[in-house]
Amino acid sequence: ADGGVLKVCIRVAGKPVGAAELRFLLDQKSSVVFFRDRWIEVDRDILKAALRVLERRDGKRLGVAEAVGFIAGAGDLGPEFDMGAASAAGRLKNLVAAFRRAAAGEGAAAGEYAGSSAIALADVLRPYQRRGVAWMKFLTDNGFGALLADDMGLGKTVQTLSWIASHPRGGGPFLVVAPLSLLWNWKREAERFAPSFATVLHHGAGRAAPGLFEREAAGADIVVTSYGTFAKDSEAIRRVAWRGLVLDEAQKAKNPASQAARAACRLAAKRRVALTGTPVENSVEDVWSIENFLNPGLLGERKAFSAKFAAPIAANPGGRAARRLASALAPFILRRLKTDPAVAGEIGGKCEVREYCMLSPAQRAEYEAALDAYENGERRKGDAFALIVRLKLACDGEGKLARLFDLLDAAFESGESALVFTQYAKVGTRLAKAIAGRYGRPCPFLHGALSPAEREAQAAAFANAAEPSAFVLSLRAGGVGLNLTKASRVIHFDRWWNPAVEAQATDRAHRIGQTKTVFSHLFVTAGTIEERVDEILRGKSRIAGAVVPDGERFLESLSPEALLDISRLTAAPAF
Repeated sequence: ADGGVLKVCIRVAGKPVGAAELRFLLDQKSSVVFFRDRWIEVDRDILKAALRVLERRDGKRLGVAEAVGFIAGAGDLGPEFDMGAASAAGRLKNLVAAFRRAAAGEGAAAGEYAGSSAIALADVLRPYQRRGVAWMKFLTDNGFGALLADDMGLGKTVQTLSWIASHPRGGGPFLVVAPLSLLWNWKREAERFAPSFATVLHHGAGRAAPGLFEREAAGADIVVTSYGTFAKDSEAIRRVAWRGLVLDEAQKAKNPASQAARAACRLAAKRRVALTGTPVENSVEDVWSIENFLNPGLLGERKAFSAKFAAPIAANPGGRAARRLASALAPFILRRLKTDPAVAGEIGGKCEVREYCMLSPAQRAEYEAALDAYENGERRKGDAFALIVRLKLACDGEGKLARLFDLLDAAFESGESALVFTQYAKVGTRLAKAIAGRYGRPCPFLHGALSPAEREAQAAAFANAAEPSAFVLSLRAGGVGLNLTKASRVIHFDRWWNPAVEAQATDRAHRIGQTKTVFSHLFVTAGTIEERVDEILRGKSRIAGAVVPDGERFLESLSPEALLDISRLTAAPAF
């Protein structure tokens, strides 16, 4: 490819030939032909295919992504040909070289934007995250889409928010499309790390109607929506001049025929980013689908890609086709594993992550009923504890379960096991049953009613399981005295509201013998008492002098009015 024009070179017996000579050879109607003063044997089918390529492809003007695809080795000239080599000249050659340096974290391209984000994020990004932001900005500033495929827990969200916030305000909004269970996570993280950016959540029955939505989006910096709403409101969304589009958990749009995938490809966004911890879920065609959104033309037509890469890689995952595809994609996919020495050294031995969940309509009704019963009753001191339990159990429903399955899907995919802690025996029983049903494997539940022998048997079954698995534990019964280093994920499904107790539970996995970084996921239901207490624990509440020595007992000491105030629902969409 030279200046965007494809130049095809066909060789016969090592000599370059043009269309006229190919026609001459075919006119001899024999597999033994006279060619440049000597007789040679040829394959007439190959000659015919070569002539078709010259007639149809030689001199064709290519888009930049398609041209880069040829240079990177992913271009396609037809099923009969295995393209030997491609070269570029001028700007295109320099651009490809710069892409490769940026992906490798080298040169000016990698560091040019690393410190450009003058927001709260700048001081909290780890070095590998700053490299990720620089890479994303370099690609998108040069007209290409970026696929950030870091392992779960390495901060794809915070890197993306930093990338968004590295652009000056006023140039139009960014659209973030995410699974339903992650919407509130995005909104809360944006409010926390990019507080100067106006973030709007477009979801649910109360969302802005077409016509009003365009004005709402124009006044925002970031709009967050779900895949379902994105497909339903695609016409209204297309009328907005988006500065950038982000697909989180991009494997959700891996089917190019799906409404969400078609809507994403039709959207005229200047900058495109996709996020996924599993760029290949079932086959390498998943990558083609994501790149078709990010960089149309880079990997050619889907049918040709299947023949050239998908089928050979399925037959031989470590073969030449896999190596060629990996090389072609290297500038456009950034994947870091938490086991990579450089990354492991930066994230340390234990990492805490908050997972913001939403209430379903049924959960909201249950939550409000508990508040009404307390407010309209006698509100004795003993009622406070009952109210807190009812509110926490109302939070332990569909919204959290959806996020739990998201985390376990990704953990099991990467070979990790998980501990799931809950305060309540009936919640633990429900979780163990739901996990076993979804994944078709046993899920033990350790609780206080077990004998010492049963407790040991549960722990041994989890530790000795041949495949990644989950272990549900009562926080009281399973928070001490166990060594469960098989797990590298610890999920606090509901909170004890005592950081020391929760840390002690996490240390069932984060202890001597653990060779991996342990990620502790703290579930918080947005707009509820859970979020209010979490703010207190993090020192972000205006409630002065709150001391939290032993779980929720400090809440029981509040006046009925103060307890109601801290418990009331704030604006948050239904799941």
